Amino acid sequence: MPATTKRLMLYPDYGAPWGLWSGDAPIPEPGGWLPGPKNFGFSEELESALRTWLDQWQNNFAQSPQQEQHTWPRDFDVDAWTAEGDRLADMIETELLEFTVERGYLSHDRRGNWMLN
Repeated sequence: MPATTKRLMLYPDYGAPWGLWSGDAPIPEPGGWLPGPKNFGFSEELESALRTWLDQWQNNFAQSPQQEQHTWPRDFDVDAWTAEGDRLADMIETELLEFTVERGYLSHDRRGNWMLN
């Protein structure tokens, strides 16, 4: 197994359609903007699961009715969303052995507040 030297952060954020942050994409994004699954050669399964997971973030957190302070809806299972993020990060590391995935999505706590490390 090759040593991991490249980093990819999985971090949903406004204006980042895929929540992927890396300067090490194997296929650079034209113009140097944010990479997506095609830049890393993700499998269709991974790309589809990532899209579903990011849509959950967009629909339940980013579009919260309280725009000044975004929060997760009370009935949304944040723990399951976080567990899916862990599964996706593991899938990425399996598909891209030379990458370490930084799990930026963990900065959300259950109340929806950003916790800075």
